[in-house]
Amino acid sequence: MANEIIILQIVLITVIVYFSRLVFIKIFGQSASERRDFIDKTKDIQNRLNQAMGDAEEFTRLQKEYMALMKQMMIKQMVPMCVCCITFWVLWAILGIIYADYSAGLIFFPVLFFGDGWVGLYILTSFSLFGVSYLIRLIYRKIKGIESPSLWRPQGLSQSSLLTIPTKSQLEEDSKKLDDEYIDDEKMRKDAWKDKIKS
Repeated sequence: MANEIIILQIVLITVIVYFSRLVFIKIFGQSASERRDFIDKTKDIQNRLNQAMGDAEEFTRLQKEYMALMKQMMIKQMVPMCVCCITFWVLWAILGIIYADYSAGLIFFPVLFFGDGWVGLYILTSFSLFGVSYLIRLIYRKIKGIESPSLWRPQGLSQSSLLTIPTKSQLEEDSKKLDDEYIDDEKMRKDAWKDKIKS
């Protein structure tokens, strides 16, 4: 009977920790509106950088603005994650002390290399909660037609990510690629009209 009580305790602790982390990130993390605002600001700065290629002073100022925006975004994303990680390791240490006598033989089967003690049960419960919540969110987004959140990245640009400051040469290369794509699209449209006229 003692093992069943310990199992219930660990499962309840895992559930509380999991949903507390979700609530904390929801409150202090980056919201959907903030992500959209960040995307709009990033697009605006990239466009202005592209237009300021002939003005060295303006280009440098915009690069600093770009860096400040990226720093702000990183802080908004990383601080909640760091707090959650620190809290997790502190809690892990406390649980290790409290349930030291249940490091093995608590459940009927070992969970990968985490064993069959309280650690294995905690990991098993955590992965189960994550899988269930992920499926629920996925089904909800499918029903509502909501796209998964992701950083905006323009088509046709180079592989430099949004977290790196674009240089003048990168912007020139990206601009040339976009011009080439525009020319190709125009040629395809003209060819399509020619085919329609011939037919």
